[in-house]
Order: sequence, then structure tokens, then C-alpha cells
Amino acid sequence: MATTISSNGTGPVTTQGVGSGLDIAGIVDKLMNVEQIPLNRLKAQESAYQTKLSAYGSARGALASFQGTVATLADPKAFASFAATIGDDTLAAIAIDPTRSDALSEGTHTLRVDRLAGAQRIASSGFASTTTVVGTGSLAIEIGSWTSAYSSFTPNADAGSKTITIDSSNNTLVGIRDAINRADAGVSAAIVNDGTGNRLVFSGTKTGDAHGFRVTTADSDGANLDASGLSQLAFDPTAVGGTPQTQHLADAVNASFSIDGLAISKADNHVTDAIDGLVLDLKKVDATATAFTIARDTITAKKNITNFVTAYNNIVSNLASLTGYNATTKSAGVLNGDSSLRLISSRLQSLVASVIPTGGSVTLLADVGIKFNGSGKLDVDDAKLTSALNGDPASVSRLFATTGIASDALVSYTGATDKTQIGNHALNVTQLATQGNLVGSTAAGLTITAGVNDTFAVTIDSVSATVTLAPGSYASAAALATEVQAKINGTSAFSTGGSNVTVGESAGVLTLTSQRYGSASAIALGGGNGSDNLFGSAPAATSGLDVAGTLAGASFIGSGKTATGATATATEGLKLTIIGGTTGARGSIDFNRGIASRINDVLGQFLDTDQGLVISATNGISQSITDLQKREDAWTPRLAAIRARYTAQYNAMDALVASLNSTSTYLTQQLTALRDSLKSNNN
Repeated sequence: MATTISSNGTGPVTTQGVGSGLDIAGIVDKLMNVEQIPLNRLKAQESAYQTKLSAYGSARGALASFQGTVATLADPKAFASFAATIGDDTLAAIAIDPTRSDALSEGTHTLRVDRLAGAQRIASSGFASTTTVVGTGSLAIEIGSWTSAYSSFTPNADAGSKTITIDSSNNTLVGIRDAINRADAGVSAAIVNDGTGNRLVFSGTKTGDAHGFRVTTADSDGANLDASGLSQLAFDPTAVGGTPQTQHLADAVNASFSIDGLAISKADNHVTDAIDGLVLDLKKVDATATAFTIARDTITAKKNITNFVTAYNNIVSNLASLTGYNATTKSAGVLNGDSSLRLISSRLQSLVASVIPTGGSVTLLADVGIKFNGSGKLDVDDAKLTSALNGDPASVSRLFATTGIASDALVSYTGATDKTQIGNHALNVTQLATQGNLVGSTAAGLTITAGVNDTFAVTIDSVSATVTLAPGSYASAAALATEVQAKINGTSAFSTGGSNVTVGESAGVLTLTSQRYGSASAIALGGGNGSDNLFGSAPAATSGLDVAGTLAGASFIGSGKTATGATATATEGLKLTIIGGTTGARGSIDFNRGIASRINDVLGQFLDTDQGLVISATNGISQSITDLQKREDAWTPRLAAIRARYTAQYNAMDALVASLNSTSTYLTQQLTALRDSLKSNNN
């Protein structure tokens, strides 16, 4: 009989047959090598597909990298670059705002700094320790402007005011400090030990004339102006019958400086609007004027363009290595003959050779010194590129980037999608965006009494809150309007939600106006004991309107001041901001896509993860691999069965041979015995 051993799940392997002497295992293995040829072919096909899938992954990565470079060049900001330098960088730091650099022009200017902006600071008297109990009651912090002699205070209606409750849980020096810092009241607090005691130092969080502050108290001991209890922290030089118990340290002042001899006052030392597109950070005072220069930055634009050329040449090499044939080595790329990558390569080459109507001296890459060489790649003539950037930068920008130029100065282009069609699109405005408002029905009462008529509930742009006014007799409706505006804008629900208002008055009647534009802009009252006193019993509310009109003859979608081209129109996705002006014909928007912009759009289509050419090809390969793996899986049990059958057949044969050998031996023995018997009888 033959002996069998396990073969790791591939079927039994038989040792040399004891009956036949044949190498049964070797015979079966050789037979299985033949039987396994179809499976090996399937595995070879799968391996080839896996190699192609990996090659497509490489191509996809290279195309995505190329798209990143192209996207930079497709942005007009890549060309609207300027550089600024200043003679004395200890006087001020000077930089370009990349979002507004298109507003700049080249030139040399002078800067003189007469005063730096500062924040108001005051300090309390000294306390024995940081845990000393100061008092209870409430602190009211108002932001506003002081006259030079601190003889009068005007609240800043946009900054608001905050009342901070001080009770037994936070009545120590450190507790009050923390309560002030949590209140977001426009003032920060710190404890400073000056060697004689611990002082609470109040500092305005913003610099500038309009960000001074007044601190008043409602002291639990009933005396709000003395040197005990919470009133030790008061600062109100206008208060009748008392003097501030805190020490004045510094004024809130604007920065005072001049550019080209023109006197300028700004609330902050970080100045972004003195020259549109230029950022100044004032550092020190100096009576001597220093020159600074704004010049076009061709270096950055040139770098962006040469990066594009390098990236294009890299993608040409990458695609060629995958799809081409090397006659020298007689080897083909993994994706040789692949129609998808050949289409991509051809499309990119066509786009690079495009003629772009820029309206200037530059209309194709050759005009900026970029030409194809004999290998299908691009070469750059540095001198010609520099000349084009210096001579006609606007045309160079339009050659590469997505641009939208509005003929109306009060209309600005803000964006587009890959579905926006190139062309000159007429704009007609039938309705300008407006703000929601609420107008009182009677003149407001000027006397506000705590708990009687000091609160009103209001909803601004869908955000609701209850507002409490400071009690008192207001000198005028304008003063009351300022208080109402300050309290609304100082309410955290509105300030954190991005909703704020302006409050005006006419003949004593208050008007609330949302700062938002469009249909989302609305103001409504919701009751409160002071609502009727402020606005009368029948105030009139008007919701805001969105801008409306047509682009290229089709109605656009209005949202606030933003007009967006509607779906399935020539201007789909085109976004404009209608800043103001009048209704009626408002000129046109010349929309164009440069070479980089067009390539970026096409690459986006090729690389689209749902329907792109690359994903479609890889999905097809992945499906083929899945199908092959299913067929391979089906072969495994089949081959196991074949091996088992061959093994059983040869084992059976070996057993038969063994049986025959046994019979042969028996017969031989019998014949030998018979012969021996016959010989014996004959003797």
C-alpha cells in the first residue's frame, strides 16, 4: 500500500508506491502543473492589471500635483503682486495686502509718525493681597470718547457697554479681575504688585480715541463715589459729588502720522486703509519723514509662471514614460496605447497652445517667451518673459488667469465656476439690496427708570435677545439713540451672531437699521416694559431686499448685495457684488479664462472622483481585477478536486499492482512447492 501525508491544503501527496515503485507524488505534481496553466494565466492577467492600476495612481498623483501649480497661476492675485520697501524699518513695517494689491500703483511716498495709538489705562489703589475682599454690587463698563480734560464722555454706540455683577462668589481682587476678563467688555484687567500693594489695572483692549472707557459702580453699601467697597474701582471724572478713586495712567488716543505731508489719524497702529492695498505697522515716533516705495513685484509672477512650465514639463515626461515606447531599449510603458492618458496629454498640449483674447499685446505663450521645443516640452526665454511682465502685466494676467472686469465702478467681480461661459455679459439691475429696519410710531420718552421702562426684547436677523438700558434722563433723543445702539450691539447674542444695528432718530422718533443687507435682514420687537416708551405702540418694520436683475438677459440669483448667475445660463456661477448705484443698465462684465484657468478646469474634469476620465479608467481596471479574482477563487476547489482524483487513481493503481505482485508471489510459491513435491515423488 501507498502511504499519504498532508500537503498544506492542496490535496494529498503520496509517497513512492510500494506496489508499483512509481513516484506518485512527482507524477501528480507534473499533471497538476498542466492543469494549473489556466489559473496561472488568470494570475498573470491580474498582475498586469495591478501594474496598470498602480501606473494610473502615479498618473493621477502627477496630474493632481500639476493642478495645484496651475491653480495658483489661475488666480489673478498671482500677477497683482507688488513689493514695498521703507528707508527706516524701525519707524514702521510695511507690507502688501494680497487681497487688495490690485488697487495699488507704483510710486514713492514719505511717512512721518507724530504719535502712536494708545489704549486707556487706570489703576486702583493698593490692596493687601489678591484675595482681599473689595465689595459687592455691580460694575458698569462703557466704551467711548473722553474730551482732552476728561470733562465729558460720549459713549461709542458701536462698542456697547457691559454690566458685571459682583457678589460673594467673586468679590475679591482676583475674583473681580476674572469677572472683568470674562465679560468681554472692551477692557481687560490685571493685578500688578508695585511694591506697596496689589493694584487692579484696567486696560482698554483697543486703542484709539473712541475706545476710552468709563467705570461706574452700583455699590452694595449705597455709596458709589467713596473710597470703600466696590466704588474703589470707579473711574468717572464727570460724576457729581466725587472724584475717581482710581489713578489715571494713560489716555486712549489715535495714531497721528502723515503720508506725503497729508495728516492722518487712525485708531490703531496697524493701519490697513491709509493707502488701499498697503499695510502699515507703526513702531515709533519720529519727526523726520522717511521714504517708502511701492513697486511691481515681477519676481513672484515670474516664479509662478516658471513653476507652471516646470510642472507642465514634468507631467509630459510622466505621461510619456507611462504611455510611450522606447525604441532604444525596445520597451513600452505600462500604459502604452492607453486611450485615456493619450487624450489627457493631447488636451493639455492643445490648451497650452491656446490663443487668449486678452485685449492687450499678449495673446499666447510665445508672446511671453514660452515655446515648445522638439521634445514636446516648454522652454522659457527669461528676458522676453520679464519684458512682458514689465510692459503689459494686465495682459499677462489675462493670458493665464480667470478674470472678470466690470465696466461699472460700483460692481465688483468676486468669482465664477467651471460652468461660467467666457464672454462679455450685460448687467441690468432692477432692484438694489436694502437693509431691514424698524421705525418707531411716536417720539421716544427720554426718561428711563430701572424696572419700569428699561427693557425691550428685539429680534435682529433671526437672533433674539432682551436689552436693558441704563436708567437716567437723557439730554436728547440722539443721546438715547446712542445708548440703545450701544446696548444692542453690546449684547452677546447679537455680537457673537454677527448681527448689529445702527440707531438713528428724526424728530425724536427712533429708527433701528440692521447692518445686514437682503431678505435675511429684519428687525422685530418682542415686548418688554420699555418697548412702547421707546418705539410707540405701532412701530413699522420693513424687511431687507436682495439685489435683483439680469446677467446676459437671464435673471440672476440675488442674496444681499451678491448676484450669482443662475443654473443652466451662460453666466452660471458668475458672482458679482453690487455695491450701490442705481437701477437699470449697469454695463457689462468681461469674463475670460486664461490658459492656466482652462487647464485647471480640464484637470478638474479629468480628476473628478465621480465621473472623471481617470476614475472611470481605474474603475474599469479594478472591476477586471475583481472579476479575475472571482475566477481564480473558482479554480482553487476545482484544482483540489483534480489533485484528489489523480492521487486516488494512482493510489488505486498502486494498490492493484501491489495485489498483483502479492498474487504473483503466492503463485510462484505454489508452483515452486508443486515442483518440489513432484521431484520428491519421482525420487
